[in-house]
Amino acid sequence: MTKHLIIACALVAVASPLAAQNPSRSTPPAAKPAGPPLPPAMPDPARVTPYHQSLRMVMARNGQEQEIGRLDDEVTLAQLDGKPALIRVQNVESPTGLMTDTAVADPTNLAPRWHSSHAEHRDLRLEFGRRKVTGTYKGSGDPSFPIDQAVVDSLFDSNMLDVLISALPLADGYKGRMMVYLYEAGGATPVDVAVTGSETVAGVEAWNTGVTIAGRTARYYVGKTDRHVVQIVSSPAPGVELRLVRSGG
Repeated sequence: MTKHLIIACALVAVASPLAAQNPSRSTPPAAKPAGPPLPPAMPDPARVTPYHQSLRMVMARNGQEQEIGRLDDEVTLAQLDGKPALIRVQNVESPTGLMTDTAVADPTNLAPRWHSSHAEHRDLRLEFGRRKVTGTYKGSGDPSFPIDQAVVDSLFDSNMLDVLISALPLADGYKGRMMVYLYEAGGATPVDVAVTGSETVAGVEAWNTGVTIAGRTARYYVGKTDRHVVQIVSSPAPGVELRLVRSGG
């Protein structure tokens, strides 16, 4: 979870290593209503493959571009605590400092197991159980406080957002909705996914996919062949564009 909420959305992670650094010590606000119903988005674990890539964080404003950080993103399959596990580790260098996010899921159905986020000014640990998320949050200079929230079934970890989107049956006109847990947005939060077409990005033919979470939309460009995110584009403010771009592209 991490940077400001839109990139958290974009990585989420929008939930991913880019969300709010200093949420209130009180219980997060309730998530907003989900809006009109969409077909359930069903990620297929068979589409998930290990990868390791680096992305540049670029801000564009008034025609000027500036690299403001980097993201190292790795997904592996391994044995953890005696069980097969899908592990995603993201190391972020950004204007707010260094952050490491680790998310672990069941490789057979992508159900989340646990998630930790460590940065200079905060530490977050989440444990996912049946219809419950528990854990702790500690802000800089404050004592830790507990997290204990009831959640729905079929909930994913927002820190796996890129992986989940890439595992969907993306095609022209595809639309769907899944539920993820995003602490900064108050807990269980709907994610709407809509493919609007195809585009070549850095020489890769990709699905141009709108991803909306917590009221913000980012564009995810997902490679048609390798099923990995090539680029994420968001607009956190008028006239400002924030991009995560695969290095070398």
